[in-house]
Amino acid sequence: RAGGAQKLRTVVCPEHFIERDQFFDEVQCVHLHGSILHPGKGYTFTFGEFASQTASINPWYQALADDMQSRSVLFVGSKLNEAPFYHYLAMRSQREKGTPEYRAKAFLVSPGITPIRVRQFEDQNFVVIDATAQEFFESVFEHVIGRVPDRLQLLQNRFPHEISGIKPG
Repeated sequence: RAGGAQKLRTVVCPEHFIERDQFFDEVQCVHLHGSILHPGKGYTFTFGEFASQTASINPWYQALADDMQSRSVLFVGSKLNEAPFYHYLAMRSQREKGTPEYRAKAFLVSPGITPIRVRQFEDQNFVVIDATAQEFFESVFEHVIGRVPDRLQLLQNRFPHEISGIKPG
């Protein structure tokens, strides 16, 4: 719809880190291991390729770990079985036994995750959705059509103390 949609900023690693847009004009879609739409950036498939990624700090993995502490993150079409992700998942799990869960939920959409892996993800505060990407997005589309807030509503929800400045400008 005119005037209400955010712009999509696609980031394909390797890429310099780009801060998230605080005004919600853009939303980031980060491809950590390549994209068929950008073949020149390469792909990560083999253990050797994963190993070379862990040889240096990837600011996008760190941003993901930081986001997962306080924001909901949606993973679509991944089994989340790469070593760098386990590293950041282990950092995410560090809390005392019996401590209440304050982290935002993460969501994993992927078909065929084993029951043991589902339980492991649930222990990490994940919701596992056994579906293909197409099944998931078709289902979501049916429920959110006409309910998606516009940019001004997002800003007002995120910064309620700034409402007087947001409305006129």
